[in-house]
Amino acid sequence: MPPDFRAEIVHQDGTVVIALLGELDRLAATESADLKALRELSSRYDPDQVTLDLSRLAFIDAAGLAAVARVVRAFGPDGRLRVVNPRAIVRRLIEITQMTHLFEIVDHFDGIH
Repeated sequence: MPPDFRAEIVHQDGTVVIALLGELDRLAATESADLKALRELSSRYDPDQVTLDLSRLAFIDAAGLAAVARVVRAFGPDGRLRVVNPRAIVRRLIEITQMTHLFEIVDHFDGIH
């Protein structure tokens, strides 16, 4: 059974807030239609209009993070997305994989309303 993973997209005050929920591992990263849809957002929005809310992402492995990195890179070679409320384990994975250049990590975001 594939892990429980999904993405919710909400337009809020001129920003696209993407909340990643559940567990994003290799299997989910490979099979998720949600991640493919997120890459398509790059043709409609600038990186400064997009926020990733990771407060409800319970688990992510290296393959999952690589899938998120592909979403970020779809916004262009200089694309960098704001990541808010990452759990400690998610933040740690971003740091140890040295992918901090792709993400502007912000704490204390109110999330999707």
